[in-house]
Amino acid sequence: MPTIIPSTDLRNRFPEVERLAKESKEPIYLTKNGRGSLVLMDIDAFEEYQLDKVWHAYVADALAEAELHEQEGASHYQDMEIAFEELFCESSGNARNQAESERGVRETA
Repeated sequence: MPTIIPSTDLRNRFPEVERLAKESKEPIYLTKNGRGSLVLMDIDAFEEYQLDKVWHAYVADALAEAELHEQEGASHYQDMEIAFEELFCESSGNARNQAESERGVRETA
């Protein structure tokens, strides 16, 4: 449940309001003449909120890009199982090629 206090409390009881903001890490809604006026928030909680907001925007952009690529048929995204299988085959193939190369070097020496 949101914390709503009159703006006069900020002036008259600042230390209490400050402690509440720091302890709750939630926004405190200030009213003036019974109507919403301002929002007060602990600076650390606000910075975390800002980072979270940026992260959500980044993820939304990445998802929109992936959907666009999929619609265009240019998607490089694939099922995780297929991706792991391809990676396993690539690493196995690279190991096999390296072993064959080393054998070839030993045989010719």
